[in-house]
Amino acid sequence: MTLRSMFFSLFLSLAGISLSAQYGDCPTEGSNTVYLNHFSEAENWFLDEWIIYELDTMVYNEAQLVESRTTRLWDSDFEQFVNSSRSFNDYDVNNKRVTWRYQLWNGALWYDFLHTVSIYNAESQLILERDSVYNNTLGELVNTRLKSDYVYDEDGNLSGYISSELNEEGEMEPVYKFEFSNYTEAGIHSNSSTFLYEDGSWTDYRRTERIFNSFGQLSNVRTYAYVLGEEQISQDNIYFYLDDGNLNYIVYQSYGNGEVTQITRVEYLHDTCDNLVYKTDKYLDFATGEYINIARRHNFYVGQDAYVSNETLVGPELQFFPNPAADQMTIQGLQAYTPIEYRIYSIQGQLLERAELATGSGAAKINTQHLPSGSYLIQLQVERELYSRVISVR
Repeated sequence: MTLRSMFFSLFLSLAGISLSAQYGDCPTEGSNTVYLNHFSEAENWFLDEWIIYELDTMVYNEAQLVESRTTRLWDSDFEQFVNSSRSFNDYDVNNKRVTWRYQLWNGALWYDFLHTVSIYNAESQLILERDSVYNNTLGELVNTRLKSDYVYDEDGNLSGYISSELNEEGEMEPVYKFEFSNYTEAGIHSNSSTFLYEDGSWTDYRRTERIFNSFGQLSNVRTYAYVLGEEQISQDNIYFYLDDGNLNYIVYQSYGNGEVTQITRVEYLHDTCDNLVYKTDKYLDFATGEYINIARRHNFYVGQDAYVSNETLVGPELQFFPNPAADQMTIQGLQAYTPIEYRIYSIQGQLLERAELATGSGAAKINTQHLPSGSYLIQLQVERELYSRVISVR
């Protein structure tokens, strides 16, 4: 389906490809799947192929909130993922995040780098947030940013707050003030303004307005910047949805001197549990009018009931069964793809197994008897394409 956007002053024809938003099936119709963890692969588009560079692992608590996140980067020399960073979230009895810890890997040990503490009032409203950065000289965390002076309206919606930062004299001074107004019934603010603190007073810095369609869905987000005291549009984001209500794609238009300077498009694919499976970033080539790949992120969700959101955007129609597996797993749909190399990784990103598949009969079997119970990431190298799945062993 081709859409000609009336929003573009450049009169460019945009390929509004209607992609199916439903991938994978929920265990039962309308069920609330309880997730244990989820994996996320990040890839860059390079020389006409996707190159994987990052693997994230998220672990959920009983309230289905992210408890920890570990990021590992691909090391081409060792051909496996290596530690990069990790973060931990702590929540109060109302499921409000009270601390966030961010650590980096120095090649041998994890060390603290960032730390955020959030304080709430009796109504569970945020009233203070303190960011600290690890100071190597002092050997301790030092407070570098403070969000305070939180104000709420009579409906309990956030009206504004002030962000202060550590100056050269080692003192906290205000930098930005944020104000929010015109909340929708869904609790989303339609307007926000940012002010910059200069020479003892607040000056206009940025303004954002959100526009909603008749279904209450976000349709536009327009951001304005102030240049020499005059308001100029800096970005206009346009949202497109599928009939099932899931977000299909967003078109981002960046402006300079009142003209469009760059157009990017972010496409979304969801499974039947409304989980985001794929997020793909593209930019518009003004010379050809075509969108060019930049990067994409592929998500896998592992449920407590053995449900695995496990689909790929392109490639062969591969079937993995049984999943979960006990002694072995069969992969079907490989008859046209030989030879094929497979790799199995732990959820920590450690390469556990690497071998070639024999696919003469159109199916291949992988021995899983030696793997402890749990979830694993399996990758199939088919010529220049890399396909990933999450498998479970019990």
